[in-house]
Amino acid sequence: MQLIFLMVLIQLADFYIRYLPLKSRTSPEEKRRLWLRLFIWAIFTIAIYEEIFLTFGVKALIYKAIMGFGWLPFFVITVLTVRRQLSYQFFILGMSGLWTLSQHNLAEMIDAIFFSNATAENIFLIHSALYLGFFVVLLPIIKYFFEGMTDAETIFQDRLQGKYLALLPALLGIGHFLLWQDEYLWHSWSERISRLYLIFGFFCIYQYILIGTKNFNEAQKVLREQQLLEEQLEYLEQHNQLIAENQEQMQTLKKNLREDYEQLISLLKKSDKQGVLNFLKQREDFLESTKIIRFCRAPLINAAISIYMQQSKKFGIKFEHKIKMPAEISTDESDFAILLSNLLENAFIASKKQPPNERKISILIKYNARQCILEVSNLYNEPLRLSQNGFPISTKKKMGGGAAVHGIGMLSVSTFAKKYNAQVAFEQLNGKVRFVMYWEEAAK
Repeated sequence: MQLIFLMVLIQLADFYIRYLPLKSRTSPEEKRRLWLRLFIWAIFTIAIYEEIFLTFGVKALIYKAIMGFGWLPFFVITVLTVRRQLSYQFFILGMSGLWTLSQHNLAEMIDAIFFSNATAENIFLIHSALYLGFFVVLLPIIKYFFEGMTDAETIFQDRLQGKYLALLPALLGIGHFLLWQDEYLWHSWSERISRLYLIFGFFCIYQYILIGTKNFNEAQKVLREQQLLEEQLEYLEQHNQLIAENQEQMQTLKKNLREDYEQLISLLKKSDKQGVLNFLKQREDFLESTKIIRFCRAPLINAAISIYMQQSKKFGIKFEHKIKMPAEISTDESDFAILLSNLLENAFIASKKQPPNERKISILIKYNARQCILEVSNLYNEPLRLSQNGFPISTKKKMGGGAAVHGIGMLSVSTFAKKYNAQVAFEQLNGKVRFVMYWEEAAK
């Protein structure tokens, strides 16, 4: 029974190694379900292993078979609970396999040196205890390496590349693994020494993944910066176009102002009250058609809001706004305008997909001393996919991959939040999508 208990602990220890790279990307609910399922299976495993030993006896082949394949149910439970990035999880499985084979090899060397005369059952008991002892002693190193693989998940966004990367560690260790699965209690020293090279293979693949992840993330960063620049250029072009249109309208208004006064005086002389009212209504409609509305003293922010307010009217989207800003703000005006532009663009696109009677966008900007609150909300009935950081994710393919990634709007939010140390909340409740950002401006 002691041997069985130690073997189950080894399976849980091996699972923990595979869990480390997934820990930071796993939601609290997934963690709860995962550990619950694993401990339930571990209890069943004790009974299963006991039955196997009672049926077949405590033999080298049986012990090695359990050690060699007992991880499989634990891995299946992980995949079924954390349903994403299968190639990445398989890569972690291969890397953990190289590590655990090295630990088994080290324990076997000590068995051969100090306990070669012990009975088979005692050898298995000593080997299991040594393995767990190495796990405890090496745990800080294990956490360093396997938690360091967390960022490698981004490389596996490219499915084709991810499949080949996932196979590397498994291919390196499969030969040694199959040779170990035999009925012999002891292997030759040449075999044991050859297995020492597995740890060097582990280090080489680990370094390769770190370098590959760094290069991939840099490429992604360049791509995001290019996308942000394109968004900014498009926004500035729209802004310039609106300014030109306003100048045209103002020139037209100035040119016709004298005629308007003369017509109004003529109607008053004739005591045509209805004609005066109709004339004033026409002038009011003309003034409302002016594109850039003055919400605050920041022209770029005015333009950003005006662009989407006018577009919303064209598509029958109700646009509500409540803006209270001081005359001067320390937040960079262009940063604020780009953030607003991207958020309103997302809300506008989502609103167009709604039924005509369920289209609405609301924006709130409120300053209280140096504290600023920005809220953008819109109606949207379809459920949104959210990432671990709570941001919506897009399924558009990026750089040849099919994994879910953040859209350009959420990237601009992330950039702004980091720069101004802002707190961000995003939620979808009862058909309403609501984004809130809070930050405190620097003292002038």
